[in-house]
Amino acid sequence: MIVNCCDEPEEIPKNAIAQMSLFDDNQLLQKINLYHNKLTGNLKYLFGGQDHLGFPSLQELGLKKTQLDKMDIEALSKAVKQKKLPQLQKLDLSWTKLTGSLKHLFGGEDHPGFLSLQELVLPSTKLHAADLEALGEVVRESKLPQLQKMDLSFNNFQNMEQEVQDLVHSLIHQERHIGLHLFNTGVSDQWKTKIEVLCKDSEVDLNWDQWSSP
Repeated sequence: MIVNCCDEPEEIPKNAIAQMSLFDDNQLLQKINLYHNKLTGNLKYLFGGQDHLGFPSLQELGLKKTQLDKMDIEALSKAVKQKKLPQLQKLDLSWTKLTGSLKHLFGGEDHPGFLSLQELVLPSTKLHAADLEALGEVVRESKLPQLQKMDLSFNNFQNMEQEVQDLVHSLIHQERHIGLHLFNTGVSDQWKTKIEVLCKDSEVDLNWDQWSSP
């Protein structure tokens, strides 16, 4: 079962979001797509209160261009921590400003991580060095143990090449195939060469030159 609310850009009232959390078929929902809707401050209503069972079968959550704020990121993190999204395989936060927010997404030392997540989609999210460091840390701490693809395209990493390299190094140590998409990220040719040498004979598949919309 799929819920799509992405026909035209608009603001979804919080009561409408809350109603989604009360669907009789929540147990069967496999995909929720809220693309292009302004959700600022309202994502917490999707997951209901402490007693809400969440979406036990949900595999994809699409939040592209939804203007999330820090409270929304923390609400998403809390839902994962409370095991309300136990089967989540794909999370799309693209074209939403996440500067400084990734540390809140993964919730600190006591957060278990996104244990089923295979694809993390973060193009054009205005990530900074601290966000790259946060990604590297959660990878090293095995909080993304099923990760197969990370898309960081359309973020400006000029002068953040060392942090990009550190993230790649963390991915290499996972010793499994992971696709890392870095299209149009401003990484210099010199650093690209360094990172490609680092990835040689590893399971990390770098993609600098091609991007396909998720």
